[in-house]
Amino acid sequence: MRQNEQASIEPLTYLGMRSPSRIGRALRSARRDAGLTQAELAAAASVSREAVSVLENGQRSARVETLNAILFGLGYQLAFVPLSASRRSEAPRAGG
Repeated sequence: MRQNEQASIEPLTYLGMRSPSRIGRALRSARRDAGLTQAELAAAASVSREAVSVLENGQRSARVETLNAILFGLGYQLAFVPLSASRRSEAPRAGG
């Protein structure tokens, strides 16, 4: 993988991005790597600049539609990736 290609992918490959603050840091990093301002990303994603700012700052959880639109605006898509067997045993169970 070329260095500039890796830079645009790496920020969103964090494992265990469960908190809004970690997701926000990854989104900000990806946006900056893409050379976009918050306003430019907002326009590309058809959301407000404030929505981008709130997500980047980890101030609240996003609706899936908003997160998906911003990811799409950055050239990413939401994907489900299975945990390794060892990580699966450490994952918290729903409802308990």
